[in-house]
Amino acid sequence: MNTSFDNMTPNNSKGFFTKIFIIYSCVILFALIVFGRIIQLQNSEEGKMLLKEAKEAQIRVSTVEATRGKILDCNNKVLAINIPWYNVYMDVANSNIADSTFNQNVKALSQSLSLLFNNKSADQYEKMLREKRRQGSHYTLLKKNVNHSQLEKIRSFPILEKGQFKGGLIVERFEKRLMPYGNIARRTIGYQRDSLFVGLEGGFDDDLRGTDGNILEQQKAPGFWIPLESENNIEPQNGKDVVTTIDIVIQDVAHNSLLQILQKYKAEEGCVVLMEVATGNIISLVNLQRNADSSYSERLNIAIGSAIEPGSTFKTPSLMVALEDGKIKPTDIYKITRFATYANRSVEDSHYDGDRDLTVQQIFEESSNVGTTKIIWENYNESPQQFIDGLYKMSLNQPLQIPIAGAAAPYIKNTTDKTWSKVSLPWISFGYELLITPLQIATFYNAIANNGCMVNPRFVTAIRDGETVVKEFPIEVINPKICSEHTLKDIQMMLRGVVENGTGRNGFKNAPYTAAGKTGTSQIAEGGSYKGGKIKYNASFAGYFPAENPRYSCFVLIRKTEKRQYAATVAVPVFRDIADKVCAKHTDLIDHSIEIIDTTQEKIIFTPFAYSGRVNDLINVYQNLNIKVENAAHTEWVTSTVVSDKVIRLDNCDLQQGIIPNVINMTATDAVYLLEKCGYKVVIQGFGKVIKQSVNAGTSAKAGTTIYLLLG
Repeated sequence: MNTSFDNMTPNNSKGFFTKIFIIYSCVILFALIVFGRIIQLQNSEEGKMLLKEAKEAQIRVSTVEATRGKILDCNNKVLAINIPWYNVYMDVANSNIADSTFNQNVKALSQSLSLLFNNKSADQYEKMLREKRRQGSHYTLLKKNVNHSQLEKIRSFPILEKGQFKGGLIVERFEKRLMPYGNIARRTIGYQRDSLFVGLEGGFDDDLRGTDGNILEQQKAPGFWIPLESENNIEPQNGKDVVTTIDIVIQDVAHNSLLQILQKYKAEEGCVVLMEVATGNIISLVNLQRNADSSYSERLNIAIGSAIEPGSTFKTPSLMVALEDGKIKPTDIYKITRFATYANRSVEDSHYDGDRDLTVQQIFEESSNVGTTKIIWENYNESPQQFIDGLYKMSLNQPLQIPIAGAAAPYIKNTTDKTWSKVSLPWISFGYELLITPLQIATFYNAIANNGCMVNPRFVTAIRDGETVVKEFPIEVINPKICSEHTLKDIQMMLRGVVENGTGRNGFKNAPYTAAGKTGTSQIAEGGSYKGGKIKYNASFAGYFPAENPRYSCFVLIRKTEKRQYAATVAVPVFRDIADKVCAKHTDLIDHSIEIIDTTQEKIIFTPFAYSGRVNDLINVYQNLNIKVENAAHTEWVTSTVVSDKVIRLDNCDLQQGIIPNVINMTATDAVYLLEKCGYKVVIQGFGKVIKQSVNAGTSAKAGTTIYLLLG
């Protein structure tokens, strides 16, 4: 094959490679020149300026967080809301701020910052600002965690009043989740724990969080970015609001009543569930646990997440099974002795008045363990599974479907379980060897009040986007009829007998309404055994009111008292406090045929209390009580004065920035809300309405001042 290379002579070949060498040498030399120029440029003033401009020209896409939706109570009062806060910086070296302008105004600016934040002297602020300007700082921190009111004042300060580009004001906005009522209903409303939300915050996170947007930003100084107009910017879609069934006014009463009892009897924890009978709406759900410092707070959702041995409140479903199966009637008589023995284990009553004959009704009213176990043993010893099946038919073994995570599952064993023993039947009959949550107990008693229809507890009624309802939550029926009409009437009569003649009778003296329910006192198996160690006790009361036409049901649990405390002493008073408040708010629940008498058997003359609060709330309450209102106020918040037993006068309660308002005679809820709205911290002591405030009304005070309120 002939090629050009084949024809090359040695001289030609040498010339060719010489040319190639020269070309490669030129390329390498050019690369070295370019590289040298880059090094030279980087180290020159021109290069540094170009590098700075390149950095300042950086563009990024940033996330714009959506505002989380609000959680509201049933009356649209805010239970949780995102409040904007700000970190404030200053571009002290801003080229638009002339030296003359800076020097003429820096002292006045420093004085303004010192007066507003009270964290540095004016001289310290001035020294810092001058030094940062000398250093060429474009991002000097003035203050973190600034509220909206403070930011508005900052915008009027010397130099900064010219805004971002001419005055160097840099504002970073962020949001904090605020619960205006503090610890009240905290565990039910929920909060963020680690990276997850609990309570209703977690159950409705998809609705509340909204959708984040995007925005194009350009860096103008290290760490300082400004937004740019772009067709690719995406506006955030703010979260939707969740409307709950909770009534924060009733929640406040339930919270403080439970707290008072827990403190008095040194119990470790307790809970309250208040339901609206027909709807299953959870009007109030309180969970309190004792802390290491002996205070109490809402840390765990006891009502939902703790499955307990219910004790005597479980005698109601036990006897309902026997009534439903036709095994007994309320008038049947049983011989009650001191002990009843089953497989070498004995059960006894807390009160023994000698051997006697009692009807089923009386056994139930007196909460006789001996009588209850005899009834169930004699009728189901040969067919214990029939008894268990009767409990299952009432849906007591089914977990509740609720929007709050962490619900405990019930456990009612049957005869095929490995743990079934010769004593399981009698022990289950009076509330042992089974586990059930307080919310399930409340739901069961609510079904009795609701003519046998068991409805699922409802925590939320609607999701709203602004004022538009985008989703509603209907009433959900778990079991349309937990028992026959005949059994229902019998058990309703027996529950009313507990309040009128039995273990609950002392708790409802002089109540202007009728009630029905069942007390329960049980031991706690510490370490799985009732023998040895330190025994603790539970006390509870489950019931509803008014007895004839029930509107509300309520379950109260006081857990782990070191001494035996009977339900009538510790649980019934909490139920009574709540029922009193509900009936005062809904006066149609009061039975006016009941004559309220004092110890001298004379009719009590009621004198109206003077409460302060929102004008519309007070007018509504007093009008419902047929008390004349003389309204001389024109503000939202008012004080009230008793003129006579039939007349109340309302006067203005003026709110001024930096001036402590008068919260005497307000409820704890209103007082805390009002003071925190004004920027003050609040610590409350006691129970009832405010009778004393640590800083007198009309006193000047900075935001963040702690106000102590004494309730009584």
